[in-house]
Amino acid sequence: MENLQQILDTRRQELISKIQGLSDQKLQNIEAISHCYEFIREAIEKAEVEAKNINYKDLIEPSFHITDNFDKVMFQGHINTAANLIPKEFGEINNEYIKMSEKNKKVFNYIYHQLFITIITVLDDFFSQILLLVLKAYPERLGDKKIKKIKEIKFSDLGKLSSASEIAAFLGMAEGEKAIKLIDGEINSLIRDDIMRGSPLDYIKNLRTYLETGDTFLRLKWLLYAERSSRRNAGVHSGWFGNDECNKRINEIIKIDTGNQLKLSELKTNFIGFEAEYFCETYRLAIDIVKAFKSHCEKDFKSHYDENGDFMPATQDESGSFIETIGVETVYPHQLILTIPARETMGVREHLTTVLDNLSDDLVAEVRDFAEFLQQRQQQKQVS
Repeated sequence: MENLQQILDTRRQELISKIQGLSDQKLQNIEAISHCYEFIREAIEKAEVEAKNINYKDLIEPSFHITDNFDKVMFQGHINTAANLIPKEFGEINNEYIKMSEKNKKVFNYIYHQLFITIITVLDDFFSQILLLVLKAYPERLGDKKIKKIKEIKFSDLGKLSSASEIAAFLGMAEGEKAIKLIDGEINSLIRDDIMRGSPLDYIKNLRTYLETGDTFLRLKWLLYAERSSRRNAGVHSGWFGNDECNKRINEIIKIDTGNQLKLSELKTNFIGFEAEYFCETYRLAIDIVKAFKSHCEKDFKSHYDENGDFMPATQDESGSFIETIGVETVYPHQLILTIPARETMGVREHLTTVLDNLSDDLVAEVRDFAEFLQQRQQQKQVS
């Protein structure tokens, strides 16, 4: 059975490549959304030009349904129907450089708002997935967060244990594999129900903490993301009409943006739609954020690789290691090394039993003599 350090070493060895793969996937997702935006715009513009060139006298011809014009008329008909179903405010957005009829522009405006939702959703999923990869490899970064399903234990307590069986015993479970699965499940729940909950500013703070980016990392871009995330939430939950919660979030961001570098202002109307340029800026922002995280993680975890690019597993004498050794060289001429869980007694009895079972009778006798010696010193209050 692999011990905890071996499991973590495997995850840490794969971490950079997995983050690179995740980042590349999300970059492709965002690029695809951008191309969908361009395709829809060009398709609507083309359909409008073609519809103007149709000879509508063909409509009365029996063979009209088998001509190319039939598809063109049907396409424009779908646009007209959609325009009648979309709130009128989308037709009032000022996109001067987009050359379309009012009805067609109204539909296009509505569609890129839905694509905007998708971009922010891709970013949110990226944040959750990168946290999952990092925290499963470095659970101690969760510090005082509690493992609640068995009993309240801090994630930092895991750093004092070695084997999966010790963890299982610590959690009151029979099997080590189940303990590892429990810990992974708790990390999943924490990300979903705690770390990525609250306002965008709340989980931006959490991301900075657990990914150890520092407070200045992407400062202005974070604020731009937070503003867009708040707008997305209002778009999804309020049909693109502002509410007090949306205004509250944006006002919080304005206060942080000292000097008004982002030139944000409180929404003046209930409708929170935006021009196409805002969508394009959001696309570029998302690309920059994903690339910045990818670069940060590559640098942050590079220290675990040697100059040849090979992963260096953690050693037992490394600071923060899961194991420490105690030598008794001051008592016996031949040093006896006992490996125990650092700073905890959980699992010591089971571990020592295994060690003693494999010792010769002479060494067992020496260990017993040493135990009696320690007991005497303890009674004399000479050792703690």
